[in-house]
Amino acid sequence: MREWATIANAATARETVRIRHFYEKYAASYDYWMDFYDRALLGDERRRLCARATGNTLEIAIGTGLNLAHYPSDVRLTGIDLSPAMLAVAEQRAQRLRREVALCLGDAQALEFPPLISTQSFPCSSSRQPQTTGGSPPKLGAFSSLAGSCCCLTTFVAT
Repeated sequence: MREWATIANAATARETVRIRHFYEKYAASYDYWMDFYDRALLGDERRRLCARATGNTLEIAIGTGLNLAHYPSDVRLTGIDLSPAMLAVAEQRAQRLRREVALCLGDAQALEFPPLISTQSFPCSSSRQPQTTGGSPPKLGAFSSLAGSCCCLTTFVAT
């Protein structure tokens, strides 16, 4: 697991720490309480939207990996999340599903990819409305660095 994030300023840094702490604290129980919201708000959308992913796919705010079971088997998946504890749960889920996924620690507000990754393409990108610094789902501008980092980002799928 690599950290590919930078923190822009002190206020952003404090908010990032607060949000990371929240997800660190609740990672073990996240799936349990998220189940209600999934059924009430998403219904079958998680499965339907992830099924549309193709090729190299980047999931921003992968969390505990709730989407992993819904991606087609030929998708080459990279997942980024702010919380190491959430990524640990996602890693366990990936192992149970025998799903290969590159899991990376990072902040959706400040994505930076090392040279190896920036030469790859992510024709499909997915997000579960990540909780990023600022306390609310990010505006599309929060992902503007993605366009410069990923040479072929053509699709954004929000779950």
